[in-house]
Amino acid sequence: MRRLFFVLALSTLISCDGPQSSDAPRAEASAVPLEARLTKIADVPEGPHSYSLECVDHTVCGVSDAGKLWRTDDGGKHWTLIYSNERNGEAIATVRFIDSQKAWLLTSNKIYRSQDGKTSIEEASPLPGAGEVSSIEFLENGNVGWVGGGVYRPVKQEEVARGLPNNVYDVQSQSVLQSALARTNDGGKTWVQQKLPPVLGRVLGLKFVNESHGLAITSGGIFVTTDGGNQWQPVSFKRECTDQKYLEGYDWRPLQPFFLDEKNVWLTWADGRITKSLDGGKTWCDLVTAGAIKFNHYDAYFKEIAFVDANHGIGLGANRLVYETTDGGKTWSQTLNTQFDDMDMVDKNTVWLISKLGLFQMNVAHI
Repeated sequence: MRRLFFVLALSTLISCDGPQSSDAPRAEASAVPLEARLTKIADVPEGPHSYSLECVDHTVCGVSDAGKLWRTDDGGKHWTLIYSNERNGEAIATVRFIDSQKAWLLTSNKIYRSQDGKTSIEEASPLPGAGEVSSIEFLENGNVGWVGGGVYRPVKQEEVARGLPNNVYDVQSQSVLQSALARTNDGGKTWVQQKLPPVLGRVLGLKFVNESHGLAITSGGIFVTTDGGNQWQPVSFKRECTDQKYLEGYDWRPLQPFFLDEKNVWLTWADGRITKSLDGGKTWCDLVTAGAIKFNHYDAYFKEIAFVDANHGIGLGANRLVYETTDGGKTWSQTLNTQFDDMDMVDKNTVWLISKLGLFQMNVAHI
C-alpha cells in the first residue's frame, strides 16, 4: 500500500548476530472490548516505540519501531527479529518488503538489502557522490525500483545571496543539496541515474502505480512521470478548483500519495488538506481544505489513506483513530474508538492495523 516507505537492515551482515526467533517478548493485549469490525490476528513483539506496518499479503508482514524490525511468515503467529540498532545506533527510517525474503531498509544514513529474509548487507549508495538516500520504492516483482534523496553540488553565490535553508546548505564545504533519483531494473544490482528538474533539497517520497507512472515528492515540489522516470514534469493545481490560499505562498508538506489506478490519486498534506487527481497526478483539485475534518488533536491530518474504490476509503489520523469515507474522500467519519499506530490495506476487503494491543484485521467489504 504505501508510503512509504521498506525493509531490513543490520550492519554488514547485521548488528544482532543473526535472526532471533519468535519467542521474543511480545506486547499482549490488555482486557479491552473488541470492536465489532475488528478481529485480532496476533500479538506483536515487545517494543518501546510506536509501530510501523507493511504487509505483502495475509501471511508475510514486517513490523518495525525506531530501533527494531521483525518479520512474520505466518500471519503473526511467529516473529523473527531481523534488525536491531542496539549496537550501531542507526534508527530505522523506512522499510520495504518485497516478499518473505527480499527486503530493503533505510536507516538515518545507510541503505541495506536482504535476499534471504534473515541477513542483510549494507549497500553502496545508488546516488553519486556525497549526499543521502531518503526514500525508496519497489514494484511487486522486486526487480523495478527507485531510490530518491539528494546529492551535494557546489553552491552558487546568487543562491547564497537569496538565502538558503540550513537543511540543504553546508557552509563548511560551500555545497548545497539537490534532489536526486536512481532506478534499477534488476532488483538493485545496478542503478541508472535519473534527472529531476533542478530543485534544492531532497526527494521525500516516491510512489509508482506501474513501471511507467509515478510521483516524486521533493522539498521543492511534486513531479510526475509517465515514462518510468526518464522525464519528470511539475504537477499543477487547477485554479478553478483550488482555494486561492493554496496557490501562492503555501508551504505545508505533502505526504504519501495513494494510487487507486492510473487515473485516481489522492494526496494528504501535513495541515489536514486532501487533494485529488483524476489524470494520474498531472493536475489536482482540492478535495478537503485544512481544518475541515475535526480530528480533535493538534496534529490534524491523515498519516495514511487507502481506497477500496473511487468512493470508499479508510484513513488513519495523526490522532491514531480510524476514519472512513463513502463519497470519495469529501467527508470522513470516525469508524473505530481504538487507537492504532499504523495501517496497511492487504487487499480490497481487508485493512490491517497495529498497536501495542496487537495486529488486527478490519473488514471493509460490507460498506
